[in-house]
Amino acid sequence: MRELYGGVDVGGTKIMTGLIDGEGKVLSYDVFPTEAGADGVRESVKRIARQLAEQCAAAGTDISALRGIGLGSAGPVDPALGTIENPYTLPGWEHYPIVAELSRLTGCPCRLDNDANGMLMGEVMRRNLWNRNVLMITFGTGIGTAVFRKGGLYRANGRYHPEMGHVIVADDGPECYCGHRGCFESLCSGTAMNRMAAENGYDGFAELYTAWKTGADAKAEKLMRKARRRIANGIYDLMIVFKPDELVIGGGFGRAYFDLIREIAENDLKDLTDFVVPFEISCADDNGTSAVIGAAGILKIYLREEEKC
Repeated sequence: MRELYGGVDVGGTKIMTGLIDGEGKVLSYDVFPTEAGADGVRESVKRIARQLAEQCAAAGTDISALRGIGLGSAGPVDPALGTIENPYTLPGWEHYPIVAELSRLTGCPCRLDNDANGMLMGEVMRRNLWNRNVLMITFGTGIGTAVFRKGGLYRANGRYHPEMGHVIVADDGPECYCGHRGCFESLCSGTAMNRMAAENGYDGFAELYTAWKTGADAKAEKLMRKARRRIANGIYDLMIVFKPDELVIGGGFGRAYFDLIREIAENDLKDLTDFVVPFEISCADDNGTSAVIGAAGILKIYLREEEKC
């Protein structure tokens, strides 16, 4: 019988629900606006349950046929308690037992994790990377990271998503909200790159990058040399710790400048065979539904881990 999963991506502006098969194929999906506040979260959970039931019915089955439902959300989240603790983009959702309530409404096992883990699991499911060690780094508004190690997601103390976007890559830069200067996110995210370019007279990173590519702009050359070194430092720190055989680059900035980031990583790591294992580098998929695939992957990996216990 075909394996079926429910996937839910919870964002600050919209929520996507999807019906996913065991190979990571999206059979159907729906999107609706996120509602803030205590009433908003209660109504949203009811709507999630209703949409998944309707998707199952349209596929000729019942929601009880699902192996379960996975949820991915921007953190902080508490996977053990099944709660989203994110007052920044989901105000009013804090402490609400979203996993327990969705499970009650659907009769399905449900699991929650950080959306960075969801994005990684989307790649694992879509590309059948279950037997690989995979590191994902997303360069976007911030920097997100996640690690999959041949069957399991890496979590600090088995519970918390590690904030590896805050490793220190330089001894200067603006103070980050993490309380330090020189961290990977505050210097190398898409937001940081655009800010750095604007502070030096360019209309964002795209203009700086174009000026650097001409080879005739000395200021652009200096700025890009510093930026490249910082990106190399951040990737190096994570690669020598986790030693993945697959490095996946995602995020809006990461996808837009994938060729640049790949060249930086390959050049910096090519002679470090005593410190890193042979690896492949790829660009994350962005087909619009990868988040719900990853959410289903979250559930799948939790079920695998629980079956081993």
